[in-house]
Amino acid sequence: MSHSVNWGRNDPSTRRLLDEHYGGGEIFGKHARSMLFEDLNRGACTIPMVQTLLLLSAEECAFGNTRQAWAYSGMAFRVMDHLGVCFDGQRYPGSVPLNEEDVEIRRRIFWSSFYWDKMLSLYMGRMPTLHLTPASPPLVMYDDSAENEPWEPFGMPPDGRSWNYPPATAHSATCFIAMIRLSLIFNEILLHMYNPVIPNTEAEMLECVATQGPALEKWWDDFPPYLKMEVAHLPAIGPPTHLFTSNCIFHTYKILLFRPMLTRQCETGIDDQLPWNSYLVSCVTSATATIAIFDLFARTYSIKYCALSISYSMYIAASIFLLQVQALPSDSQAIRRLDYCLHMLHRVMVFNPIIGRSTDLILKQLIMIGITFDRSLGCLVETASRRPLAPENMQLYQRPLESTTEPAAQASTHALFYSTIGDDFGTEAVHPNVYQAMVGLEPVTVRFCTLDD
Repeated sequence: MSHSVNWGRNDPSTRRLLDEHYGGGEIFGKHARSMLFEDLNRGACTIPMVQTLLLLSAEECAFGNTRQAWAYSGMAFRVMDHLGVCFDGQRYPGSVPLNEEDVEIRRRIFWSSFYWDKMLSLYMGRMPTLHLTPASPPLVMYDDSAENEPWEPFGMPPDGRSWNYPPATAHSATCFIAMIRLSLIFNEILLHMYNPVIPNTEAEMLECVATQGPALEKWWDDFPPYLKMEVAHLPAIGPPTHLFTSNCIFHTYKILLFRPMLTRQCETGIDDQLPWNSYLVSCVTSATATIAIFDLFARTYSIKYCALSISYSMYIAASIFLLQVQALPSDSQAIRRLDYCLHMLHRVMVFNPIIGRSTDLILKQLIMIGITFDRSLGCLVETASRRPLAPENMQLYQRPLESTTEPAAQASTHALFYSTIGDDFGTEAVHPNVYQAMVGLEPVTVRFCTLDD
């Protein structure tokens, strides 16, 4: 109940009840923590306790309370280890007999924790806690009954409108397995590209790019077509929300793999082609795909329901457009897309306050080249004139409208907002002069924050 308050407050009647009788919803969190520590005081260790700790960790992270988020996750992993969840319950049954349901629950808890461990380590610049061993539970789901369950949006439609969401299938089992396989790839990227303890060597990073690049491409090839969001052919109304997460995270991991190579001087390859040319194209393509997917999410569900992982994907996408603008300040297309990212992140901060620290890092870099973000106008402006930046280059850019009495997209009765992103997702998005100019730049951190902030 505590975790659902953020979404429930979007409904006016629910918000009124929460404010009048439940302290705005804070009472649920207080009870959850009180009951949790009562159980810990008694020495109890249960699966619901692990779930509670993981939910509290995610909630605190979204609010920007990094120390609490890190502490709750650590407690969850310790309780989980004590319960033997980190071991395959079928091969290592232990002294307590486990039925098939127990084994299935433990397996899902382990892999959910494994995924959250990687994301939290990335957000905070820490080494991952959970590692895959020969004794770890297998990545299988024997109960896939949720795969074909119907899916419909939770809560109220955006702006209280009535809408008929088309019939959709959850595909939750397939999506869950795919996300865990993706996190296994990212675990290697995290260790060999972003080690916060010992700086990774050039050779180690190049080897990581050589091995994990093809691994990401294979993951995408194996990702079922009915789960993919091909940005050149996006639907008028978005699929289930967890598919947005999986598609955004794929593009984010791809950017995180190649981004460290963009600002390094590399040796010329075959036919005098610099290898980081392709890295930059991959990063820009994935960054543009991310904002196109985010835009569809906003048009379908509104940003009120935007999960932290999707917000983070937008921040990483913005970091690529920032590098383009730093390398070539006259790149109007990169400015337009960076402007969109900052505008959306500024609005998402209301629901995910931790985003504010990251956008501040981008704004500091822009100020150094004479650009700032005017919060009152909601767009990038030139520092000297305080006017919108290059208005003649922004004609194709139109932000989503929060409310309108007109049909939002005449091509579809389901589209709720105007589209904002063009059709150029490929190599044409990269100006030739950017390649050399980007070498030597210092990208903004991939972390939301550190525990020392």
